[in-house]
Formats: sequence, C-alpha cells, structure tokens
Amino acid sequence: MEGEKRHAMLTSFRAGMSRKEVIEFFNYPKSTVYDQWKAWNSFKKNDAHRKKRFSVPGGHQDRRVCR
Repeated sequence: MEGEKRHAMLTSFRAGMSRKEVIEFFNYPKSTVYDQWKAWNSFKKNDAHRKKRFSVPGGHQDRRVCR
C-alpha cells in the first residue's frame, strides 16, 4: 500500500472515522482497511501499555537503597 494512502487512512482512524466510513469515503478495498485498522489498533494498545508501564518518574530507581 502506498504511504500516502496509509497515512490518510490512519489519520482518519485517529479522527474517529469508523472502518466502514473509511471504506466508503476513500473507496479502498474492505480487506485493506480492516488489515490496517487491526495493525493500528494493536499498535495503539501496545503504546498505551508502554506509557502505563513507564509513567512513574524514575521508575525502578525509586526502589534503590543506599547503604
């Protein structure tokens, strides 16, 4: 898939468009839109997990004990 098409599709997902709306608006194949949505959604979940995991400033450094 071309980069410009992928970028337009992902921007539409971020803007809140549904998969069906993207298919109808851009006239993309259904399988392409669903595959890209699945990849984008899994990235979004992994990114949220990473942010949650590293949200504490200092992270594991707070647990160190100086002797």
